[in-house]
Amino acid sequence: MPILVKSGSHILIPMAHQADPTYRGINSFDAANQGVQDAVRVESEKTLGMDIDGDGIQSSMDTDGTDVSGDESVVLVLDNKKLSQDGTLQFFDNVVTLRNVFTARRASYTKSVTMKAEVQRTAKRTRI
Repeated sequence: MPILVKSGSHILIPMAHQADPTYRGINSFDAANQGVQDAVRVESEKTLGMDIDGDGIQSSMDTDGTDVSGDESVVLVLDNKKLSQDGTLQFFDNVVTLRNVFTARRASYTKSVTMKAEVQRTAKRTRI
């Protein structure tokens, strides 16, 4: 029987592929291959304050208030991760490789310095 999860809950979901000859596809809870199981935060557009699907509405997880009625929508969020240069992070079928981190001076009176990261994103389809 399906169970409704509240906003802000942390759950373990396999999200990455770790090389193992006996298993193919998404088979790991470790997004950055650092030996740590990464819990995924279950949120909604409303709790994040973002309109992700571009419909102009920040939807909650359950719009009609009826348990598991088919209108539920969730946003899965991976907490911050620390990566070294050329480190990779996989979140389901998205793989990001950190190539470089550098500072860039902005032309302003405050002469603020911002950190920028150069990443390479590759879509990776895996078979289960």
